[in-house]
Amino acid sequence: MTKFALASILICSSAYAAAPVVGGTEAKPGEWPEVALVVAPQALCSGTLIAPDLVLTAGHCIETHPFEVIVGTVDFSKPGGERIPVASAIAYPDWRHAFDVGVLELAHPAKAPPRELACVDKLKSGSLVHVVGFGLTSATGKGDNSVLHEADMKVTDAACTRLGACNPAIAPGGELAAGGAGTDSCFGDSGGPLFVKSAAGAALLGVVSRGTGTSDEPCYSSSISRGPYLGRRAF
Repeated sequence: MTKFALASILICSSAYAAAPVVGGTEAKPGEWPEVALVVAPQALCSGTLIAPDLVLTAGHCIETHPFEVIVGTVDFSKPGGERIPVASAIAYPDWRHAFDVGVLELAHPAKAPPRELACVDKLKSGSLVHVVGFGLTSATGKGDNSVLHEADMKVTDAACTRLGACNPAIAPGGELAAGGAGTDSCFGDSGGPLFVKSAAGAALLGVVSRGTGTSDEPCYSSSISRGPYLGRRAF
């Protein structure tokens, strides 16, 4: 990943470009069974299973009209994984000016276990977060990728108040910025999970939203949308 990411944060208390992981490593089979590829006619996003039949993704990914998710694969160019049709797709109201999050209702429950949601009140700049997604792996946003990647990123603006790309309508705390030091999200990572460590393991804190636009390279520095959902169980 090589792009600062703005992300909607799912907390207790968006120019939107799909975002892959730059500067990361390939995920191991079975490591992130709840991470889904979100398939639309002319676009790909990432997402996270938060209930047996619900996938959390980015609000702007809903506008691409996703029709299917693939759960439990680390390379969607190869056979494997569970393909499930999308029954309905709902974006957060006025997501362009609010939380860039959305939910896909699946035609039937997935076999993979859903991911626990995080409840983090005081995330600090400098904290490490973990991003997983099917996005591109070049800071220039070019090339192809079908493999699930993961990477640690450092939070650069925990409340998302210092960057022009931050959404003032949900500041402070509705988004965070992370990455930008050779590790980031990119096209295809949009909607993918931002994890933090918890006593029970990795917990879902937010979804990848967009780049911050602070560099000529499109996959540099990302915005993570925290959103209005985290802080209470979705399942």
